[in-house]
Amino acid sequence: MSEFVLNIPTVMFSVALGSLISFVGVMISNKSNNDRLKVQLLHDEKEKELERKASLRKEVYLSTVEELTKANAYLGGLPQADIMNTNISIGIQGFLQSAAKLELVAEDDTGEALNNLVKSYMKLFMNLIARVLPIQTLYSDIEFNDTLHEEAQVEIKRVLAEMVRLRESGEPDDKVFSALQVSFEYAQTEAKGLTKETAIYRNDVVHHIKGFNSLLMDELAEIQLLQVPVLVCIRKELGIATDAEKYQKRVVQNAKEAKEMIETLYKEIDV
Repeated sequence: MSEFVLNIPTVMFSVALGSLISFVGVMISNKSNNDRLKVQLLHDEKEKELERKASLRKEVYLSTVEELTKANAYLGGLPQADIMNTNISIGIQGFLQSAAKLELVAEDDTGEALNNLVKSYMKLFMNLIARVLPIQTLYSDIEFNDTLHEEAQVEIKRVLAEMVRLRESGEPDDKVFSALQVSFEYAQTEAKGLTKETAIYRNDVVHHIKGFNSLLMDELAEIQLLQVPVLVCIRKELGIATDAEKYQKRVVQNAKEAKEMIETLYKEIDV
């Protein structure tokens, strides 16, 4: 009996020790779970932040690439644009705005490559405008000549109608008829002169456009090389694997083929 009584504290100590160990184990387990939860929450927060940035970048990047394509098309159509009565920069404003947005969210390498590209585009734009101005002047001359030619044709028709009326009136008047004849010949000479002058203007337009396109193709070939690091950086940030060297070769080949197509077209239409 006494032995049993003596063992009671030992049993109670064992039970207490076991409870303590269990409690410590629970505390350690809870701490570990809390630590894992904190890590998970931080990880989830980082993932959401990365997803948010990726989504924002994707939208801006795709917009920039789209506006870049539009800018190229606009530059190619400058000779036909009415730069005297419109905002000549409107065609590249979309690209410049998208580029400004991209610099806010892009990595440093992407922003630097983009900055070089934008500067080259602005330089090309100014050079092309200088080439377009003579073309626009010629278009104005042609439009003015067309107006004068229409007026001359109206005068020719009026004089001819008057000559027919006089001849059919039964009361011919040689002096009046001679005066009408002089007016007819003058208007006809004016019309022919305007036609020849307009033809010269049109040939000059073709000559200037040919020079414009030659400059455009050469400059775009250089600029497209500057596009390569921009697009490669964009693809990298979007998680798209890209072989930069292979990509650059493709760009160079495309530029070469485009220029050859233009030159072939000129030869076929004998410009």
